[in-house]
Amino acid sequence: MIKNAFKASFIKRIISLLILFNVIFVILFMGMTFIITKSNISSDVNSVMVNSSESASDAVSEYISSMSDSLRIFAGSGDTAKLLNSPETADSSSVLEDMDKLMSSYGRPMAIWCVSERNGGYFADGGVSGTIFPEDYEWFSDAEKSSSDNPIVYVINDSYKRFVECDSQIVLVMPVRYDGDFVGCAGIELSADMISENISHRIYTEGVYSAVLDQSNNIICEPKDDERVNEIIGNAEEGLSSLAADTSTYGSIIEFKSGKTTSYALCQVSCGGLRVLTVFDGRVADGSFTKMYSQQIIILACLFVLELIATLNVIRHEAKDIPEISNSIAEISAGNYNFRINSSSENEIGLIAKSVDDLAQTLQDKNAVIEDYMTLDPTTGLQNRYKLYEYIEDLMVSRDESRKRFALLFIDIDNFKWITETLGHRHGDEFLKIFGQRLKTVVPRVFRFSGDEFVILADLNDDFGIIDELIRNLRNEFIEPVEILNDKLYVQFSVGISIYPDDDTNPDMLLRDADIAMSRAKEKGKGRTSYYNASLHQTVLSKATIAQKLNKALENNEMFLNFQPIISVQNGDIHGFEVLVRWESEELGSVPPFTFVQIAEETGAIVEIGTWIFETGCRFLKRMNEINPDIIMSINVSPVQLKRKDFLDKVRRTINVFQVNPANIQIEITETSLVEFIDGNNDTIQKLADMGIALALDDFGTGYSSFGYLKDMPIKTLKVDKSFVDEICSKHKDYQITGSIIDMVKNLGIKTVVEGVESIEQYNILAEMKCDYIQGFLMSKPLNASDAMEFVETYEELHKPSRRSLEENSHKLAVERLEREKHRAEQA
Repeated sequence: MIKNAFKASFIKRIISLLILFNVIFVILFMGMTFIITKSNISSDVNSVMVNSSESASDAVSEYISSMSDSLRIFAGSGDTAKLLNSPETADSSSVLEDMDKLMSSYGRPMAIWCVSERNGGYFADGGVSGTIFPEDYEWFSDAEKSSSDNPIVYVINDSYKRFVECDSQIVLVMPVRYDGDFVGCAGIELSADMISENISHRIYTEGVYSAVLDQSNNIICEPKDDERVNEIIGNAEEGLSSLAADTSTYGSIIEFKSGKTTSYALCQVSCGGLRVLTVFDGRVADGSFTKMYSQQIIILACLFVLELIATLNVIRHEAKDIPEISNSIAEISAGNYNFRINSSSENEIGLIAKSVDDLAQTLQDKNAVIEDYMTLDPTTGLQNRYKLYEYIEDLMVSRDESRKRFALLFIDIDNFKWITETLGHRHGDEFLKIFGQRLKTVVPRVFRFSGDEFVILADLNDDFGIIDELIRNLRNEFIEPVEILNDKLYVQFSVGISIYPDDDTNPDMLLRDADIAMSRAKEKGKGRTSYYNASLHQTVLSKATIAQKLNKALENNEMFLNFQPIISVQNGDIHGFEVLVRWESEELGSVPPFTFVQIAEETGAIVEIGTWIFETGCRFLKRMNEINPDIIMSINVSPVQLKRKDFLDKVRRTINVFQVNPANIQIEITETSLVEFIDGNNDTIQKLADMGIALALDDFGTGYSSFGYLKDMPIKTLKVDKSFVDEICSKHKDYQITGSIIDMVKNLGIKTVVEGVESIEQYNILAEMKCDYIQGFLMSKPLNASDAMEFVETYEELHKPSRRSLEENSHKLAVERLEREKHRAEQA
């Protein structure tokens, strides 16, 4: 009877839980479906419509504005005004030449012409000329009345006729004045195909189409994909005009039916009163809804799987007590007192489970007392030497490829014997306890080895900086004195370090190595640290660590550029700047370029970094050229970048975006890179030169140092490496080599830049050798962006070198060098 009642109760609980789970899952699914579908579809449609409409409107405005600028230049030309003022006496050849140039410029207009008010004579591109009656063209009288210097936009129709035979749809007209008097007008005729092409380049979203209409809703240019538009709104021409009339409120999205599908339209006013109508195919939105609905079905399936898992877990939970009680008894018999049942059942089985748990807890508490007595140091409360050996063995077993190394720090208190002799052994034990607890506030794994000796274990893998930081934190913990019997004791300690597995793979040997290193530290004086294998400590951050941090360096804004001036030796003028990349890592600190650039090249990260450097350098060059149009920007480019197929496209795009003169850009490449391109079939170097970009050979003298390829490659500048300049004053060989390089490349028509100039003596020698440019701390250290701009703006007043300023800088740099050498000597 009891068994049947228990079974009925169990079944009722399971059924109740299943019903509850189903209700919760259905509610969650309905809520998620409604919220996700409603918000995402509405948000996506609005965003697509607004962004696409603005892009199309901008494309129309930019195209007409660019043509307006061309017309403004043509109409404002003195040659054009003279021709229209006196057609019979003026020479039309220069005006026709201007027309030809404008016809071949950006935008590809259909026609360019000018009309004289005096006799109706006109001139058009291609050498066309003749006479007309200006009164037949309404745009002529509009231009005559216009007081603005901005072109007037007309749409070709019965009133505004095209001037020459071409497929133009829009005419831009602007008055031409001679000595302030109206003498005629000039015009450019444009094709709707070019406007449509510009719009198509701006809109990438599927299902979005844009048309351009005049103020009367006449279509000037239709979307490229006529068939898709006809599917949406029926007849494209009639449908677009009708939609444009319905969108009277500019910037507001309207909905319209295309069959059973709801589509969307948005109208924007663009340049010259033109209207840009953007249509979004509702079938695309419906497709998005279908996709999202499918996702919800998948989610529902996942929820049902979760429900099944949850159901099985409930059943397992309800029936778990008996096997767990059996397992617990077996574990206790085997000596494992940590095993717990944790039953929440309130029946007899639950009470038995609780009794078994209580028994296990009692045995564990008694066993813990015995364990503590064996593993804890009674004086300090820290784990003892027995536990230390056990812990080292566990660490050795757990090592893998991702966690190779750990360090063992052997710590000995300096002058502890004096403390015990002064305070006595009881207070000496109290001091040891305080010392151990302070160590433990910094790192958890602290062991008392014996007497006044302590051991710390720390993971480090390949980053030895972790150990240096740990020791700094340990010493900082004892800046404040230890107070015993109202005495303040300032504590110092010596540390010896051994590394697993580099020094040894046996616990005793590791402790021996650390003890030896600690003894070496004491020999150097109090409060010192020594590694058993000192060469390991010199190992810099591993390549893997740097490569990992490089991936996020640009994203975290950790990289920045410095700019070092390049100065003319002959007249002291500023020639330009070399772009220098710097990395200030939040975790690694300042990482030298020679360290991370090589790793970036090996991992491929240099492509993204190099692109950022080139774009940022060109942006800064644009600002500098507004102050001094002759300044150049010298940018280092990695051979990895040069070998990329898209490198030249990125260079062209950057130059076009920032509108910089290619002649003001200098790309620096190394000798090694140059030789690689000579030996291969890659013509990137020559194509860069063809673009007008100057090429500089960097670090000459450190690589192949062959003059043979200088005559065959388009090298404009040679940069002599700093290593030749350092001892040019004291070593005759360096003097001769540097002079020979300068003389030889000068005969090849190549400019020379000498790097690393830091003294007035070096400067004088290079001036005698007729070096073209110098770069170094004597002229200026690398500057950040704002300081570099100030350097250019105030160069003539403050920064242009004089004999006195060069001597002062040379003396200052010499003093700094002496201070650095003195500091290094003190550290050694």
